[in-house]
Amino acid sequence: GRLVFSQSIGTGSDSFSKAIATDFNLQPAQASQYKMKYGVLPNQQDGGKIHNSIKPILEVVLNEIRKILGFIDTRLSYGSPQGIFLSGNGALLPGLPQYMQSTFQLPVSTLDPLNKVKLKGKVEDIRNHISPMGYSVAIGLGLKEE
Repeated sequence: GRLVFSQSIGTGSDSFSKAIATDFNLQPAQASQYKMKYGVLPNQQDGGKIHNSIKPILEVVLNEIRKILGFIDTRLSYGSPQGIFLSGNGALLPGLPQYMQSTFQLPVSTLDPLNKVKLKGKVEDIRNHISPMGYSVAIGLGLKEE
């Protein structure tokens, strides 16, 4: 398969952190740590509390994806979607690809925005110290053909 459509969803990783911070009266940095530790799947370690906190936000994201899949299926001439690619920092949430795969019954994988970008010298060294996922939009705009 190939990528035939892409869409940015405004509700993302920060929204999950804000929900956790609000529900558990945590500082944003600590809420972000909890989010990355427990992920989106119901977790026995915390009794499912983090999952329950972020579930309303997760449903917003899932509903947006449902709309996108419906648009692709009915308006584009490529046939039904064969998979979903996730990018951005939210794609790194533990359990998110599995949760979406179970929800949509489609293969879900993360998309490395630097996969096809050749880097040299010091820029290559920087890549080894940062996660390119958080720069997906900027990289995409930089590579966009007019």
